[in-house]
Amino acid sequence: MPEVAGRLLRCENAARDYALDIQRFQAERAQRDGPSHINHMTSLLQQILKRAGLWEQVGRGFEPLPLPKNSPGRCITDDEEKAILRAALLHKRWEHLYFFILLSLHTTMGPGEAMGIRLKDIDLEKKQVSVRDAKNRFRVREIPLNDVALGVCREVLLWPR
Repeated sequence: MPEVAGRLLRCENAARDYALDIQRFQAERAQRDGPSHINHMTSLLQQILKRAGLWEQVGRGFEPLPLPKNSPGRCITDDEEKAILRAALLHKRWEHLYFFILLSLHTTMGPGEAMGIRLKDIDLEKKQVSVRDAKNRFRVREIPLNDVALGVCREVLLWPR
């Protein structure tokens, strides 16, 4: 029993130190990661410590990093693009996923729009796809196709029905 009490006491003392460690972690990670990613990581830590019953001690004074008002977002890097396409090519059953990814990468379609495309929406002559707006089904958006997206659409039209 004294061992357990000693461990709990060490945990409580360590909890005070951990609060400072979280702030240091945020500052160090801010040099290479954005606030959204850092907040996600600290949120995960918070969930773990809550389960362990330590967050009340550790989390005193904790503040997530402020997020920018208008974030420009982030583009997928060339390495990330190659990795995701390589993964989709690994399995024959993922052929549809591979074409979906290519279409998403080479058009302005969101995932919901890309999933809602029907064969009749593809116009190879005009090099465009008509997509229904997810929020307004009466609104149609004409999306131009670059060479890669046009090739994807040609390939999809050849699939057996």
